[in-house]
Amino acid sequence: MQYNNIHYFIIAEIVAHLTKSPYPAYVKAHILDPVGMPSSTYNHTEAEHTGRRSQTFVRADRDATKCAEIWAKKNKLDRSCYGQPFVTSWFARGDGLYIAGPGGLVSSANDVVRHCAPSSSARLIRQVKWLRELLDPKVIPQKIISETHKTIIPAWGGTIEFDEVGSEIYGQGQITSNYRGHEVIQ
Repeated sequence: MQYNNIHYFIIAEIVAHLTKSPYPAYVKAHILDPVGMPSSTYNHTEAEHTGRRSQTFVRADRDATKCAEIWAKKNKLDRSCYGQPFVTSWFARGDGLYIAGPGGLVSSANDVVRHCAPSSSARLIRQVKWLRELLDPKVIPQKIISETHKTIIPAWGGTIEFDEVGSEIYGQGQITSNYRGHEVIQ
């Protein structure tokens, strides 16, 4: 099976055509701002110049087979399994607006925790607009939110290295897996 994101580019163009507004501007005005995420943007250059874009990195130089063996014996990992941090370039060239449809949204930790003080989970839900929106949708219909993580295709066809982690399934823009029996949506 082959996969590509061309349908997300097309959907973004349809939204832009129907609304007479560029897709990033439409999403900002009708989704991001209403749910309290005003610093989130599709413009990577803007995010970099305002200090809202992080430096990307991956961890490399680790032996997954050796780490699986260590985990099986000790039920924990040693430092060699963390790998070495390796700085990568940002994944889009220029402002990144051309990849707004299939992704490319840059969000800040400030947007994620805006108006959030250490408190009970009930108070947190009342305070954080985007979290409230996910749990009790008003801006985006519940049916759309539910559809975004339905299983479509396996995201990764390899063997599972650790018993605690289930296989990853791709569904309409998100990867769903499980960790120790809990559903994880990325």
